Amino acid sequence: MSAHGGEGPTRSIQESIDASDGVEHVPVTFDACDHVEGPFFHGTRSTFAVGDLLEAGRGSNFHEGRRSNHVYFSALHETAIWGAELAVAMNGTDGR
Repeated sequence: MSAHGGEGPTRSIQESIDASDGVEHVPVTFDACDHVEGPFFHGTRSTFAVGDLLEAGRGSNFHEGRRSNHVYFSALHETAIWGAELAVAMNGTDGR
């Protein structure tokens, strides 16, 4: 069992929902994020190595010629996979 209470290195969506029952919601901001534990995942059509810097202002994964004003990431592996699938589908490319 992991530190998150699940069988793998991260919680499933259902495990996260169950674990949040009765827990007070604390908004996450740039200045107030120390209470959020990793690891974090980023779903994209681009190839990155562990530890690569992701920053806003780069080209969008979804629309050619657009700049991305945000970097989206998740503590849930399934959510990052969905983001990668969405990026590939919206870009009109095939493959993983």
